[in-house]
Amino acid sequence: MVRQSRPEDIQQTFLHVQDGGTTLPLPVSATFWQELGSGAWPQLEQGRLMSAYTFSEPWAVWERHLAGEEMVMLLSGATTLVLQESQGEREVRLETVGAFVLVPKGVEGLLVTTCVSATHVAIGSLRMEPVRMNMGQAAGVAAVLSLQTGVPLRRLKVEAIQRELLKHGVYLYWFPDVMARTEHFEAIQFLSARGYFPDERFQPDAPLTRGEAVRLLWKLLKEFRPNIPEERFQGLAFVDVLFGHKYAVPMQNLFLLGVIERTENRRFDPEAPVLRRDLVRWLVRTLALIDPEGWAPLANASSPYLDVAPDAPDLPFIARLHNRRITPLLWDGLDSATPEGIRFRPDDPISRADTALTLYLAWWGLR
Repeated sequence: MVRQSRPEDIQQTFLHVQDGGTTLPLPVSATFWQELGSGAWPQLEQGRLMSAYTFSEPWAVWERHLAGEEMVMLLSGATTLVLQESQGEREVRLETVGAFVLVPKGVEGLLVTTCVSATHVAIGSLRMEPVRMNMGQAAGVAAVLSLQTGVPLRRLKVEAIQRELLKHGVYLYWFPDVMARTEHFEAIQFLSARGYFPDERFQPDAPLTRGEAVRLLWKLLKEFRPNIPEERFQGLAFVDVLFGHKYAVPMQNLFLLGVIERTENRRFDPEAPVLRRDLVRWLVRTLALIDPEGWAPLANASSPYLDVAPDAPDLPFIARLHNRRITPLLWDGLDSATPEGIRFRPDDPISRADTALTLYLAWWGLR
């Protein structure tokens, strides 16, 4: 039976050139590529696809062509193709109608899970079977994320892979006192893998100290603003944190930046538990240095808590944290709730685990 020909629009009806030479029209919609990625068009696993597009902005994703070469031809206007090759990226400019380029077939996305290079020290950990299992699971998560998003493996964000692994209880960092059932496990693991908590034990229920607070905030600031100047010998703000003290550099720099304030007796008491009001004030000031529009203190804000007065000097900072949905409900659960409202407990300490959760949410709020 001879198929009757009629005019078609190549942008709305693609052509599937099958291996046997038969060419079939393929009516498509705006969701075609998402459907193709999800496996809804198994018949396209063989043959060639002819299609056309009109676009005026750069594409947000990369294409991979593993089965064969692709011919890209310019029908109107002009465009620049960026080809990812073994030597790096190469740009090809198409400016005349009929100009084309062959995108070569290439191997992309080869994952090797255990054959990794390491020092003689690190190999002691890498050779352990649980570590090999975790590496294999990480490779599997990366492959799935790449297929789901269309982002090439080499361009996947490490933090996206880590976040997915943590949802399945995979350990990124080992603490003898942190298990998968530990409260705020995901936050603790994610930040520890980035060097925020380098100690051998995490002590999730222990109160965070004032010295630890400034170290964490300086680490956060340096991660998002790596070029910020670091002063090491610019005077001393506190008499109990001298040159050579483990908190001297972060404390002095945060003082110079206006994050922490000088006390009346010029003592900082670095080993004392940090109060919630102080941590929130310092945290919001630090975040405002990174993202002034998103984290500036909220002036003239109404108090969201029963125990924070409308004229409290820390209210603008506490209100900003509340505005970003970081509240004592995350720390205390229903213990912070009363029939009259929520209590912040500004003069209470905050645990190391609750601090990790707070920093974790702020970290993602900056991405």
